[in-house]
Amino acid sequence: MKPFILTRNAAQARVFGSGYPGLPTMTVDDWYEQRRKQGIVSNPQRVPAGASDEELQKQETEEEKDDEEALRKARDWDDWKDTHTRGYGNRHNMG
Repeated sequence: MKPFILTRNAAQARVFGSGYPGLPTMTVDDWYEQRRKQGIVSNPQRVPAGASDEELQKQETEEEKDDEEALRKARDWDDWKDTHTRGYGNRHNMG
């Protein structure tokens, strides 16, 4: 038997396959509906169509007020990481 080199042709496609083995069986919308009926995916919160800019800004400021504690913690952690390099800490059992 002689050695041969596979090239990008029908022989290579027979050995390695030609990509995705099947055609899609459902659309993304069908999949989403199926998951929603199973209770896996919840309905996303949407902004009403007639919402004004003032209402949107009010909603954003309410979200920011709730998130001040998380923002403070993230900033403190970032400051701590600036002064403490990776590996800082217990170095006793280093061999």
